[in-house]
Amino acid sequence: MELYELWKPLMRDGTASFWQEFYVKFYQAFIDGSRWKQYLNGVGTTLLVTALALTLGILLGILVAVIRTAHDQQRTGHKNPILGLFNGICKVYVTVIRGTPMMVQLLIMGFVIFSFSRNYTMVGALTLGINSGAYVSEIIRGGLKDPRISPWTSVVAVEVAPDLKSCKAWISVLGDEEVRKSTLQGLKSDEVFIRRELARTINLRNTPDITFVMDQSIEYGVNMSHKIDEVIAADEQAQKPENEVVEDTEETEEGDE
Repeated sequence: MELYELWKPLMRDGTASFWQEFYVKFYQAFIDGSRWKQYLNGVGTTLLVTALALTLGILLGILVAVIRTAHDQQRTGHKNPILGLFNGICKVYVTVIRGTPMMVQLLIMGFVIFSFSRNYTMVGALTLGINSGAYVSEIIRGGLKDPRISPWTSVVAVEVAPDLKSCKAWISVLGDEEVRKSTLQGLKSDEVFIRRELARTINLRNTPDITFVMDQSIEYGVNMSHKIDEVIAADEQAQKPENEVVEDTEETEEGDE
């Protein structure tokens, strides 16, 4: 306190040293008027908002991820309409929240939806929790192993647009038609997660939207190979009696000689 009163006039006159000026500014910012209590209260409020938003985001993200994953894993022709309704609501929620800036969401929640409330801490925690829940749900959905995707899936070719905004990935799946259809559905539902992982792995100006297309060339080649083998085997089987007849005729002629 004494040093502050002593050095304060020196700073006003511009004759204070660096450390004297630093001490006076530090005293004014933290000590004078017990301002350190305000900083401490601010840290406590920040930690409280973070904890509430994190808890709400995780719970909301798990709920949305479970609903969307359960809907995606339904078999064709056995769709639950109630689950489909909730899945639609979750899709709209994720799309709107992820497509809206965080500041806009805070303004809407604070000045429109909860304009009557003065508890800005709870409003902020609720907004941040709703925002993080949309991202957490996609992380959980992408992290879960999708049982629809066959382990015998391979990428045959990739075609990227010149502007890097879209690309087609041709995939090949060993299995019957049901396995191929299920794998394609699983990959399409995980496009958001795959796109995000691609953005983390490759540093591109634009991360392209991925469209998966089933490639039939390998299956076609395998079928053609089997057919060729069958034709060759049938031809050999057809020629075998003729060869035996020729051999028998030659042996008979040799015996007569």
